[in-house]
Amino acid sequence: MDSRLTPLPNSTMAAADSVLFSKPVEVPLPSQYQRLVHLDLKGAPLKMDFLSKLIVKLKEWGATGLLVEYEDTFPYTGDLTELALPSAYSLADLKVLQQLARDNDMEYIPVVQTFGHLEYVLKHNKFVHLREVPEFPTSICPSKEDSLLLIQELLDQVIQAHDGLKYFSIGADEVVHLGCCHKCQHRIETDLGGFGCSLYLDHVTKVLQYIRKQHPGITCIMWDDMLRTIDPKLMNDVKLGELVEPMVWNYSDDTTSFRLRFHQGMWENYSQVFKHFWIATAFKGAFGHTLYWPPSKLHVQNHLLWLQELDKTIPKTLTLRGCVLTGWQRYDHLSVLCELLPTALPCLALCLQVLLQGGYSHDVLERVSKQLGFTEPFQIEVPQHTDSLSSEEAFPSSDLYSAIQDLVIFEASPRFKDFMSQSQLHANMDPNARIATDLPMVHYSVEESATEAKSLVGQLEAIRQRARAALGYVYHTTTKEEWLELRINPILRALKMFVGGGSMDEVREEEEDEMELGKS
Repeated sequence: MDSRLTPLPNSTMAAADSVLFSKPVEVPLPSQYQRLVHLDLKGAPLKMDFLSKLIVKLKEWGATGLLVEYEDTFPYTGDLTELALPSAYSLADLKVLQQLARDNDMEYIPVVQTFGHLEYVLKHNKFVHLREVPEFPTSICPSKEDSLLLIQELLDQVIQAHDGLKYFSIGADEVVHLGCCHKCQHRIETDLGGFGCSLYLDHVTKVLQYIRKQHPGITCIMWDDMLRTIDPKLMNDVKLGELVEPMVWNYSDDTTSFRLRFHQGMWENYSQVFKHFWIATAFKGAFGHTLYWPPSKLHVQNHLLWLQELDKTIPKTLTLRGCVLTGWQRYDHLSVLCELLPTALPCLALCLQVLLQGGYSHDVLERVSKQLGFTEPFQIEVPQHTDSLSSEEAFPSSDLYSAIQDLVIFEASPRFKDFMSQSQLHANMDPNARIATDLPMVHYSVEESATEAKSLVGQLEAIRQRARAALGYVYHTTTKEEWLELRINPILRALKMFVGGGSMDEVREEEEDEMELGKS
């Protein structure tokens, strides 16, 4: 066994963290499998300067590649031009990113969804007719000829923008609307033996065969959740194992939930179809679509469960190709932003080391914290104070990490909670913005709260200004304003109304004036 980690004695561990203590287990050596970081860019592209610094750091932290999910941040052209955001990357940008990956000896794997999670395409009027269910832009209808033509064009444009690809992901997860339209139902009943899964396999196989024919030499990957209950005979009938490698994902943080995610006999079934497989853990975006601070402890526990799975459960005939540490930016294209990437970089660095070391200890946390520029081990649970960072050694975007950490501490403070329970603040908030707050409805006089509100306005305004400046280093203006509107502005507006007695519209006008002043 590789002695890469020396666990600390139990007596030296804090009781609250003892559940995380894990002796190293027998897992593949780091040189035997890929460790890819998932960059989910949908609806909020990261700025190139930030990415260039981040990629170098990811290599230092133990990553060997990137799984890049563009969606509407890819520079589509021709019939697909309208899919691209105004702030989408250029082809030149993508060349720079690929060269950065090569310079750091990192694999670069693009993702293009080819069945479900196609909201960024099917939301447009031009493609509405290709929806499986007219009311929902989630899944494409596999029984319409134009559907496959559209998917092929998406694939061609993305693949052609990347040089020397070894791997490519077709997504294909969470097809929530499958076999719903009359055309698909008829095919299932007449041509596919009554099995909805055959409809799924038929579409996926056509996509994979197209890539093999038009772009030979690429090994395809797909998310595995739709395969877990399919009879291996059906998969072998379409020779799925010759066309693709499954990426088995599970983001659970406790043993019971982790096991429930997997169909009984799943691994044995996969061993009858595939030779290689990938796994997917999570370092953010997995425990609630409105969270804005990552629960690092839960993510570490997820990685420890995966280490146990690799050590004890998986048939030896299956060979691990790689692990992807996913970091979802939104649960789907139409959802709000969840934890921003900068807030989760310490968690990501820690989870990479958990994989590399085969376990967790406080020694690992201390070493990772030092590498990131923290003067003390960073907090892996809800922060109680602001982590101290060395300005010379801090990781990229650490200013944003600190600003948002202060927001978490502010909202958890007794002063803010007491004020919320003694005022009508929440009742005055914009009802369309409450999704991000989870604050209680309260009923009390405005007059008794005015003085305290003024003090809280000062604190929150200072946090907003810091966050706004730090967001500008990482994201474009639209993302910056989206996040502020989601997380800070609604509370700040309501507080200002207590202080000034003005209307919500007046507060909004003040904010617009501030924005214009900032631009000038």
